[in-house]
Amino acid sequence: PVLDNPLISDTTNDYHTGSTVIVTSGESYTFTCTAGESRPESTITWYLGNTLMNANAPTTTSNGKLKTTIRSLTFIPERSNHNEQLKCTAGNDVTYPYKETYIVLDVYGVPKIPTAMTLIDRSYDILSISLSPGCDEGDGRDIVHYIEYRSALQASFQSWPSDGMGTRNTTILIVQLQPTTAYEIKAKTGNIYGIGQFSTIYVFFTYHEPIVNLNDQTGIIKWTRHEDTKYECVKIEKLDRDDNWSIEENCLDRGVVEYTVKNNKAEYRVTYCTRDNTCEGHHFKAIKNNGYQNADCVECSYTAAISISVLVSLLGGGVIGFLIGFILIKRLTKKRAKQVKQNNCINNTQYRYSYSTYKL
Repeated sequence: PVLDNPLISDTTNDYHTGSTVIVTSGESYTFTCTAGESRPESTITWYLGNTLMNANAPTTTSNGKLKTTIRSLTFIPERSNHNEQLKCTAGNDVTYPYKETYIVLDVYGVPKIPTAMTLIDRSYDILSISLSPGCDEGDGRDIVHYIEYRSALQASFQSWPSDGMGTRNTTILIVQLQPTTAYEIKAKTGNIYGIGQFSTIYVFFTYHEPIVNLNDQTGIIKWTRHEDTKYECVKIEKLDRDDNWSIEENCLDRGVVEYTVKNNKAEYRVTYCTRDNTCEGHHFKAIKNNGYQNADCVECSYTAAISISVLVSLLGGGVIGFLIGFILIKRLTKKRAKQVKQNNCINNTQYRYSYSTYKL
């Protein structure tokens, strides 16, 4: 007869019946079932749940007329085997019922591929994306998402965050991007058992960067509409002498694309906002060029010099009068050329934007 219940073991441990054994999905494991000395020798059968397993051929050792039987099982558990019993039974022709030992499989694994990426919001230099993770394979304690992205002009992907350590967040905010650019983004997920495969590559576009111009002659500010239609207002602010910004217009309708400022010598900035005064984090500030002298006045001086030279020529004699007039013309011509060089264009207005995030 069979003397004792069979023993399940692996290369490092012996397991009593009912023991919980942690295994990783997708990896190969070998367990051994040993049936104690018996006569005749025992027959060993392996089951996973109620499924008969195809085990390796048994081996026996003899101690006189008694024989010990050993039969191993090599298999690859799946996540679906979580909490199932892995059981071996042992018996012979004179033993009924067969004796058995089982262990409970606690199956964990490398996370599956993320299932989707969804665009939450975007700007001309920011993409906000929601990541939908795949199955965590039983262990959600140390889940980390690894994001990589690149533009069409970049040969290789770069990590987000830049340290390559990944993030536990499923909301991804990528900043300092280029406007009017397509970005390829992919993700994979890892845990203490390893890192899964990359997802499909998703492509998202940044908006065109708004353009803001200030005509320093007419005092008219013009801007392009923001591509994001939620920004239904344009706020215009003026820089005061105390370096604080005061609101000149709080919410110009989206359909309005120009505004005449009250003081064209002051500095102004434009901010795009929603109806509830939630404003974008960028301010477009127009900076005017100073020190301009009207070119028409120079042209008037030039004309006056010609008139003076003719008058001097008539009053002072032909040659001497002509020389005096010629000298006046040359000096004013040089002055005009210098002024034109310094002041290329009356509408040569620069603009830039500063960055901050706020909600009014």
